[in-house]
Order: sequence, then structure tokens, then C-alpha cells
Amino acid sequence: MGLKSTILVLPAIIFALLSPVLAQETTSNEQTGAMVEKLAVLPDFATCAAAVKQFSQSQSIRFAPASSKLTRASADALKELAATLGKCPDGSLYVSGHTDSDGPANANMALSVARAEAVIGELISLGINDTRLYALGYGETMPIASNNTRAGKAKNRRIVFELVK
Repeated sequence: MGLKSTILVLPAIIFALLSPVLAQETTSNEQTGAMVEKLAVLPDFATCAAAVKQFSQSQSIRFAPASSKLTRASADALKELAATLGKCPDGSLYVSGHTDSDGPANANMALSVARAEAVIGELISLGINDTRLYALGYGETMPIASNNTRAGKAKNRRIVFELVK
């Protein structure tokens, strides 16, 4: 190998040796850039609270009759809420359970708490920190419709979500 060949081969060898280091540095920079980009697009609290309110009004969280077992569709819907909460690290989520007036009032109160806790359990399983979640049960004490009709009772059986600072 002549001097010219050595000079041409040497940079190729150095590049080959440094490629893993350069690739690692690039990956690290890309990861840092992605984290900075993610931080830059986190919504403010008002936007997060509005998103949670919209979810609460548009999604009907359902359970098996007279139980706190979430339906599959409701568990799937909670994935959307968990995704929103993941983008909104500020604030606590209050999960309020409500029932209709069928059955004894104390049983309805216990059922409303158990349902709110079931929702919280699902959110925890989806990665939401339990220190941000609070279960409240109101039983039949806060109806939004008449308990004299099937339609009214269906409206009264609900879960309400509220994000607070």
C-alpha cells in the first residue's frame, strides 16, 4: 500500500470506528429533541379540563347490572381518557358515581362508590398515577332526570369526570 492509499483508507477506518458513537449521539439527540417537542406541546390546564369535560359529557361509562364490573366498551373508552390524562400531568381527576333510585339508598350509595373505584382501578391499570385519582359516590342523591321513567333512570346511572387543580 502506498502513501496515497493509506491516506484514503485511514479516514474510512476512523469513520467506521466512530460510526457507532456518532449514531448513539444522534439517537440521544433525537430522543432529547422528541422529549423537548413533547414538552412543548403539552396542553395547558384549561385545555385539559375542557377535554375531560367533553369526554365526561360524550362517553357513557356502563357497568353490568347492579355491579361495578365495567363493560368492555366502557373499559375501551377509558383508554381515550387515559391518553388525555397522560398528556395532561397537572391536576387531579375526580370520578363521581351516581345511581338511579331503584333499591335501598344505602345500597345505591355503596354501588356508586364501587363503580367510581372500578373506573379508577381501570385508569391505574392504564398507567395513570393513583395519587391523581379520587373516587366519589353520590348514590341516588343527585339525579339529573326523573327516576319515574326508564329513560330518566338511565340518565341518572352515570359516571362524571372532573379535572381540578
